[in-house]
Amino acid sequence: ADLICGQGTDPADCQQVDTGGYKVITTLDAKMQQSAEKWLKAYVLGPNQPTLDADIAYLADLGITAKSDPYNYSRIIGPSSTSKTGLRTGNIHNGALIAVDYRTGQVLTYAGSAGFYEKPVKDPAKPGFNYFDPEYDVLSSGIGRQPGSAFKPINYLIGIQDGSLTASTMLMDVATDFGGGYIPHDADGYERGPVRVREALQYSLNIPAVKAASISGVQREIQRAQDFGLTFPDNANPGVSIGVGTVEVHPADLVSAYGAIADSGTLVQRSEILQVIDTKGTVIWPTSSQAPKVSHPSTPQASYVMTNILAGNTDPAQNNWWSQYKIQPGNTRRPATLKTGTSDQTEDLMAVGYVAPPSDPGSPAIVAGVWAGNSDRAPGKSVMSLELAAPIWHAFMQDVTAGTPVTDFKQPDGVTWAAVDAYSGMLPGPYTTKTVKEVFVNGTVPTQVDTTKISFDIDTVSNTLWTYDCPGTKDTKGFLDFSKVDSNNPNFQKYDQIWASRARQGVGVRGGPGNGTTMYFYQVGFWTPFDLTWGASFPPTTTCTQNTGTAPPPTPTPDITPTPVPTPVPTPTPVPTPTPGPTATPGPATASTAPSAPASPASSVASPRKK
Repeated sequence: ADLICGQGTDPADCQQVDTGGYKVITTLDAKMQQSAEKWLKAYVLGPNQPTLDADIAYLADLGITAKSDPYNYSRIIGPSSTSKTGLRTGNIHNGALIAVDYRTGQVLTYAGSAGFYEKPVKDPAKPGFNYFDPEYDVLSSGIGRQPGSAFKPINYLIGIQDGSLTASTMLMDVATDFGGGYIPHDADGYERGPVRVREALQYSLNIPAVKAASISGVQREIQRAQDFGLTFPDNANPGVSIGVGTVEVHPADLVSAYGAIADSGTLVQRSEILQVIDTKGTVIWPTSSQAPKVSHPSTPQASYVMTNILAGNTDPAQNNWWSQYKIQPGNTRRPATLKTGTSDQTEDLMAVGYVAPPSDPGSPAIVAGVWAGNSDRAPGKSVMSLELAAPIWHAFMQDVTAGTPVTDFKQPDGVTWAAVDAYSGMLPGPYTTKTVKEVFVNGTVPTQVDTTKISFDIDTVSNTLWTYDCPGTKDTKGFLDFSKVDSNNPNFQKYDQIWASRARQGVGVRGGPGNGTTMYFYQVGFWTPFDLTWGASFPPTTTCTQNTGTAPPPTPTPDITPTPVPTPVPTPTPVPTPTPGPTATPGPATASTAPSAPASPASSVASPRKK
């Protein structure tokens, strides 16, 4: 109606749509559309039949049995890795899926509900409302749905492009009061302390995401998200919780935003119609002035950093949980990104991801997104996006990429790889025990050497702080010191120290404003890629004795000057005896001509004295 009778025309008022004899060629791919409809029905309608036998029969009609497809069958019927009953008790009755060629903006698949021609399912707890409204388009209608953690890639990418964050930026995963009593927590209630942006996003930690939004600023987040094509409800004022996707968006727009990340930061407007041809064979649409709009909300470099992070989610070496949904034809894993999102009350479950672009520019580069939930926003029961939205995404992507060449994401110019401390994300320091390689936009490689580990002198026998009278010898070692972390943000730093006081006691210690539990990344007994540590131990707080400091100086000894040796006095020269002469005639007395005797040598000896 918009094309033929003018923009904004109600289809009911445009009779030419029905009577004009126009031929419309859409962008939809028939095989992809069939796959989308099959997997939505299997995962959403399949487990909601009246009986278990009916569930099994419904799936069998779709070609899914325990023998032919145990992977998907067990997830739907159970037992699965998370539920003995699969999805049969999840209370989720609707789903939607859209796939787009992110290089052209052409919509390849569009299923706005789990089945347009299916019957509605009433909500017994809400008279007049339905769990499932088959004709309502969830993807693009109304105010949208909460993306939950599926918004986090946009959130972090804003900071990466602005230069306030990098993939290695350390964000303390500790309960923090952001004002007004808003204290977000991670889904499992753990507080992991120092984590880098890469790990925080790959494992979908909530507290670091809220901190990232706080660093960027709420208005900046809203403005930049709009650059990616997202629209929010009027007067939306989410505060920093926008970082965890608490504001509704249209799922179709979110998929296009992911497509922009995939396409080096280029957002191509979605299109669903290739041509409209009248009865004379004249192409009346598109005209030269109706080409899809193109914008560039991100740079190739920042987009690549984000793609590299998200691609880790389907790599078992980086993520041992999300990677159960890796796209793997045969023995070859296809590079692909994936991010899920679950709203706080499990009203909205999402999964969005894309594969690397084919080398052939004429082949579709696919980004796809799945929403699951109830039409009336009734919450699900103990079901997460990883258990419902993600497997639908995975099954669809396995189907539509089968038989196509496997390609990888190409690294653009303008990015650099560097080694960083695995815990702090800073440059390795003298007490760094583990490093990782990380990718950076040029000019954003860290320059700060790790400050989270400093030296202490330790007694080798008692393992306490060393003092001069410890039984062992002094050994200088590196220990944790979080006192400088978040020094530019007093509020963050306050709660860092509250967590650190508990972390000194080890993992499993509850407390803090959210009564969370201290934990190593990711979880003891499940996945600890960087060992059972936060990078080092906390330093001891006691000494081996009651003494502190260094040994007192010794009592001074008097400094006595030795007695000097007397200087020898020369022996006097003997006086010769005169030769007797003739006896003189007595006369008047005269003075003696003999020399005087020398002074006694003893008179020249000096007495000893003290200095």
